[in-house]
Amino acid sequence: MVQIIVGKDLALLCARLCAERKATDVLVLDVRGITDIADFFVLASVETRVQMRAILQAIRDETRRHGVRQFRVEGEEAYSWVLMDFIDCVVHLFTPEARAFYELETLWGDGEVVPLPEH
Repeated sequence: MVQIIVGKDLALLCARLCAERKATDVLVLDVRGITDIADFFVLASVETRVQMRAILQAIRDETRRHGVRQFRVEGEEAYSWVLMDFIDCVVHLFTPEARAFYELETLWGDGEVVPLPEH
């Protein structure tokens, strides 16, 4: 039986998958009560297009395995900022330059940082 995961558990799963594939500055923000866009944001920086694709594929595979369907993906061809929308969790993968430019940590700075479990 597939156990469907949502919310914080989904965000932490996506963050773990990013970290396992060597994304840097992985951060989970709890934005409940701040925005209706989602409950959790996952932010991570990636260095190469290959790394971006590997993380996207890992997240797709693992979320499907848990019965979670993504609502949409945007920016996949642009590479500098890719957004994976799972409704209650949105994953943002950036190049370091794009992350510094958009400063989502500042924009959503009222969100609570969710501690990531140690591996």
